[in-house]
Amino acid sequence: MDSVIYQKQSPIAWITINRPEVMNACDPPTTDYIYECEQDFDKDPNLKVLVLTGTGERAFCTGMDLKVAAARIAGGGPVSNVVPPYMKTDKITIAAVNGYAVAGGLDRALACDIRIASENAQFGCFEIRRGIPNPPEPLIRLIGFGPALHMLLSGDLIDAQEALRIGLVTKLVPPEELIPNVEALASRMGEYPTEVLVATKKAAFGGLGMSPEQSRMYSRALSAPLRDSNISREGVTAFAERRKASYGESPG
Repeated sequence: MDSVIYQKQSPIAWITINRPEVMNACDPPTTDYIYECEQDFDKDPNLKVLVLTGTGERAFCTGMDLKVAAARIAGGGPVSNVVPPYMKTDKITIAAVNGYAVAGGLDRALACDIRIASENAQFGCFEIRRGIPNPPEPLIRLIGFGPALHMLLSGDLIDAQEALRIGLVTKLVPPEELIPNVEALASRMGEYPTEVLVATKKAAFGGLGMSPEQSRMYSRALSAPLRDSNISREGVTAFAERRKASYGESPG
């Protein structure tokens, strides 16, 4: 599909929203295909890290294609006939945010584990401007109640520096360095054992709604099978022997 470029370079997969003429806004076929790509990534045992980005420097994604939606309304249809099923995967996901990430585009970035942005990135909850409610939980969980509520109710844009300050993104780079930086990070993560990546992510997200003690116990339960596995033994031995670890993918 021309509107989405899906590339698999094991252990990394890339999904690039390729509609720069409309600021990488998504029509229903684009939304459906992004979901298909995410499902393929999740099921492919050779893939560990997914990078989501948009073509060009102007926009990461600006959400729903409003011109397509307006035409649908004019024909007697609903505002949206697609509810984007944002990805659920135990594998690692990174948003490489270039330019505008607003409305559903911001939601897509929030659905990723890590967000790295170019210095020209801008973020906003534009749904309120169009009379559309927006689920607040992902943003509140990430940046806190006050800053999230301000973004949700004001529809204001924030720039990349403010996004970094409030924790919406974890790193800023010049636009021309965005993809190389993200690729380097994804490649480094791709060298780590799948089981350890998955256990760490599960412990982080699973512990969010728990008490500190419950979270510690949950994390220990996830890590216990791996602490004396072939994977951990190889990691320790490789360090002692001053060589690069060669991990198997099954604990033993």
